[in-house]
Amino acid sequence: YSTWLVVGALLLSVSAGYRRNRLFTFFSPSSDVAGAGYHLRQSLVGLGSGHFLGRGIGNGRAKLGYLPNASTDFIMSVIGEELGFIGALLVIGLFAALAVVGLRVARRAPDDFGYLLGVGLTSWMLIQAAVNIGAVCGILPITGVPLPLISAGGSSLIVLLGAVGVLLSIARRGEDLDRRAELVEFLDESKLGHAVRTGVRHHPSTRADGRRAARPTSGRTSGHVRPTAARAANVVNAKRSRR
Repeated sequence: YSTWLVVGALLLSVSAGYRRNRLFTFFSPSSDVAGAGYHLRQSLVGLGSGHFLGRGIGNGRAKLGYLPNASTDFIMSVIGEELGFIGALLVIGLFAALAVVGLRVARRAPDDFGYLLGVGLTSWMLIQAAVNIGAVCGILPITGVPLPLISAGGSSLIVLLGAVGVLLSIARRGEDLDRRAELVEFLDESKLGHAVRTGVRHHPSTRADGRRAARPTSGRTSGHVRPTAARAANVVNAKRSRR
């Protein structure tokens, strides 16, 4: 299947004129500097002009009509020009932090669906960022993919913010079940938990020594706690297996 996918991708890349020009320009950037290679050339000029510390915020020149789509597809070039190598490295570090947090949220998801959803959303944002940064630097062909959460607003930004909201929802559910699992473990180790599991509760008695006597509780209390403990134990075991 991989061979057919590669063949299909190549056929699609040369089926349209603008795709073919972008592909040929990627392999030979100097072949059409004033045409299809203009975007990449101006992007590299902007990145190189920033040097180590950059020109300063707002002092970039590439966005003043030289670099097309400076606020969307090539925003990374503007960041590299105004903030330099340090600013570009900071942006890459933020995406690395997003990867760590997203995968951690996925590992702590309450079920397999949440785990797969968290991994998928995190991978999607990271792959899109890698494609955009690679195109700006000339490592990958230009595809017109914006930089996640940084490029100017639009449909892409709305969908990405929705994906971040889903990750936050997965994280909140994972934290709630962690608290519930900790409570169940505490009850399992305490005398109160033993009394609840065995269906016995303490109450004041008329014994002369003042000690509490015990009597069985209704089956509803013990029957309610046992499934909760089992569910919490299953959640804990699932998380440990994923880690």
